[in-house]
Amino acid sequence: MPSISGYMKEDFHAKFPVLVDMMDNNTSIKYSGFPERLYVILDGTILYAGGQGPFRYDIPELKSWIEDYSKK
Repeated sequence: MPSISGYMKEDFHAKFPVLVDMMDNNTSIKYSGFPERLYVILDGTILYAGGQGPFRYDIPELKSWIEDYSKK
């Protein structure tokens, strides 16, 4: 039987690893990062690092960055 992340990967046709925290939130409790940030990582290299969250997230900036990067 596939794991929850396996179902997610199949349902959304993801071509990247999918990780899911369980309802007990154990992974978040053990490994949560503060301050939160949005990152784009490719082949182990950080290509984009957003501002500290949750107040300095800039989703439009990240969307624009992804669109520009995908044109390369």
